[in-house]
Amino acid sequence: ALTIPVEGGSRPVRAIAGGLQRYCVVTVDQRLGCWRALKQSTWPELPELTPTISFHQGAARFLDEAMVEDGSIGSRLGCAIRDDGGVSCFGNELESLADIGGVHPPFSKVSANTQHNAPLYCALTAEGEAWCWGTNAAGQVGSGTTEPTTPPLRVVTDVRFGQLVLGGTHVCGLDATGTAWCWGSNGHGATGLETYEGQALTP
Repeated sequence: ALTIPVEGGSRPVRAIAGGLQRYCVVTVDQRLGCWRALKQSTWPELPELTPTISFHQGAARFLDEAMVEDGSIGSRLGCAIRDDGGVSCFGNELESLADIGGVHPPFSKVSANTQHNAPLYCALTAEGEAWCWGTNAAGQVGSGTTEPTTPPLRVVTDVRFGQLVLGGTHVCGLDATGTAWCWGSNGHGATGLETYEGQALTP
């Protein structure tokens, strides 16, 4: 168990994401808040900072959130699932929160990879239908193409998932029976095609 004291008050959380320089949480009362966590031992050129949590000041409430590293110190990019099932994404400041649009069913969970140069997000509906968006050079969106997309696209499969895990350029999911399904780059055998090359454009 780890308790991080932050200025701005502590609240029980239902989801946490981030690492290195920045963390974001969704609290039990569905607030979205973020803070930076830098220490001089990590970056000696930066001053010691007391973590200060800041919450999104809008009326929106949230169910889940995920973040990717964007490659610059103290800077991340995240997406959050609102309580209406829509998706809003943000940069360094929560005030920049913006709806990504697109036509999709309501989402309940979101996941992200950690590639700052190939950001990818996937979300699940309450029924386990998977939708993804972002970089897609290896087919990791699962839409059957390699075209990048900003609006979420449905992963081309009838499989329903309980969990998704996003690698750098591939995705794997577990269905209700515990069977693993993967798609995207197979350069290191990641998608289970029994080779070490190629790609799977769908699960």
